[in-house]
Amino acid sequence: MLGGCGNGPLGPIPGGALAGAEAVYEPAVLAAEPGVIVLETNPDAPYSVKVNSVNVGGSLYIDPTAERTWYQNIAANPEVRFRFDGTDSIYPATAVRETDQAVVEKFEPDRIVLRLDPR
Repeated sequence: MLGGCGNGPLGPIPGGALAGAEAVYEPAVLAAEPGVIVLETNPDAPYSVKVNSVNVGGSLYIDPTAERTWYQNIAANPEVRFRFDGTDSIYPATAVRETDQAVVEKFEPDRIVLRLDPR
């Protein structure tokens, strides 16, 4: 049953490395598809989870809370990879903490707002 974890999470159970071809991440195009993404953190020991993403001004955002394991991985190394749930292309990105208060205010106050920038 847990064999699916080798290519990302299995439902709510975190998984490992995402398998598939990497593609160029073009925020203006891809950010139009917000929704659930499969996010891989910690390149040295890949850890992947399903998270919600949000499009704000043509950029793709995620908004973890500080206690999430995947956020702690990002805090240690902001290099991530992701794919839109149900798709095969994997996009390398850097999770950058948003400092623009106009954007940050669109999220819940207890959240850490991270923009996914191409790398």
